[in-house]
Amino acid sequence: MEKKRVVVTGLGALTPRGNTVDTYWDNLLAGKSGADYITKFDASLFKTQFACEVKGFDPLDIMDRKEVRKLDLFSVYAMATTKEAFEDSKINLEVRFASFKLSLKISSDVFLIDSLLLKAKKGRILTELAWFGDQELEE
Repeated sequence: MEKKRVVVTGLGALTPRGNTVDTYWDNLLAGKSGADYITKFDASLFKTQFACEVKGFDPLDIMDRKEVRKLDLFSVYAMATTKEAFEDSKINLEVRFASFKLSLKISSDVFLIDSLLLKAKKGRILTELAWFGDQELEE
């Protein structure tokens, strides 16, 4: 089996420790925790009152209000980190790649598959897949 080379060209992060790669890394090295009191919902009925939530993120910084309403929160998070990774990579998407494959790896601790399936049933899944434009990259 032939070994293939992989190059990581850009990183993106949206975490409880920071909303960019640099902020996340600085807070990680400083030993800062991302845990805090739960703010996303009323947790008063639960024994545990703390969690690791993304804080201070405004989706309107990366997309318009209409697009935000179409997507679930975790899809918006994925878009934000993908945008940061593309910017970090300095890849020009206007250039056609003749002999390279371009791929994206998204890693998340949480994924709302039911939300994705619901959108697929409504015919809205292409909104999430085509958000970065109509770029046709050749293999």
